[in-house]
Amino acid sequence: MELFLLRAGEYMLKKGSRPLFEKQMQANLKRSLKPYLQRIIMRDGRIYLQCVEGQRKAVSQILNKTFGIADFHWAKESPLVLNEIKSTLQALLETEGVSDALRFKVDVKRPNKSFPMQSYDLSVALGGWLLDLYPQWKVDLHQPELTVKVEIRERVYLYLIKHKERNGAGGLPVGAVGRGVLMLSGGIDSPVAGYMMNKRGMNLVAVHFHTPPYTGEEALQKVEQLAQALAPWNSGKLSLYTINFTEIQLKINQLPKAEFATIVGRILMMKIARLIMLKEDARAIITGEALAQVASQTLESLQVTDALSPALVLRPCVGMDKQEIIEIAQTMKTFATSIIPAADCCSLFAPDRPATRPKIEEVADLITQLAAEDLIEKAFSQAKIVTYPQREA
Repeated sequence: MELFLLRAGEYMLKKGSRPLFEKQMQANLKRSLKPYLQRIIMRDGRIYLQCVEGQRKAVSQILNKTFGIADFHWAKESPLVLNEIKSTLQALLETEGVSDALRFKVDVKRPNKSFPMQSYDLSVALGGWLLDLYPQWKVDLHQPELTVKVEIRERVYLYLIKHKERNGAGGLPVGAVGRGVLMLSGGIDSPVAGYMMNKRGMNLVAVHFHTPPYTGEEALQKVEQLAQALAPWNSGKLSLYTINFTEIQLKINQLPKAEFATIVGRILMMKIARLIMLKEDARAIITGEALAQVASQTLESLQVTDALSPALVLRPCVGMDKQEIIEIAQTMKTFATSIIPAADCCSLFAPDRPATRPKIEEVADLITQLAAEDLIEKAFSQAKIVTYPQREA
């Protein structure tokens, strides 16, 4: 059996609503760890996972992408007996391959007050025993390279923290605050927007708009790869709606004011996204827009988009600069996919001189002229839906 100790994230501060977050956290872990999980225990902000022997790496990879976990550690457990604690700790150190000369400290937590030794006394006893076992080690209470963690509960739990080791995605359990529809392009920003809303506890479905034959198969494949990469962050799976936007786009191109084509197209995409919202019981549309990044993202353009959009629009990247977004994309492992050259419909059909200060009345009038309601319904009804990761038949 592999044992993992998880420390619950931000939701432990929620007081009255904590049971709802804990229930969602437990459901997410059971779903994402289904092939490996044998038992889960949740107690006092701690989550204990008993998993299939030999699957430590696979479980760790999933936990690294599970929001709602502050940190987690592979651990060993021992009876409440000092000699047993020492032998278990020695086995842990040998398994981890820790033997080089290093600076260390022992950190003991003792919630179980029935244990006869005080926390300080136990840490001194274990520290002295470790120095006998590894005479090349040195005690360093301020900047240790290795921290030996000992938690005295109904059993004794032991694990190691190496210098600067960080894990745990933080945030809230995915699904705890409802659902949203992510407008997923092939660029850098929209996957990051999805990741950030996942971190705030929102479960997502994604929608991508393509315009065949003007946008090729390579652009669609790129978005499918991004959906595949986003799925683990979205509690293990992500459904992608692919919408054929060609007929609507060609009608937009006939507008008398070409400079408004991008913002009109954006609003019509959001009308389709709203239909997906209704079907998926979602509450918001999420975009990767960042203030002043392109013409359609000026303050005036965003104001018009919000005024004419049929639903709440969330823009988690709105105040970030490009480098910040890129750094998150690199952490997510989506950056390399996002920069693969492939034309998308937004850039392909962008006007030469897009309006940067549109007026609500002008854009609303153009949308009325289009009379595109039937085309919107048609595009939605013909959506292709694939859930990632795809399972083999």
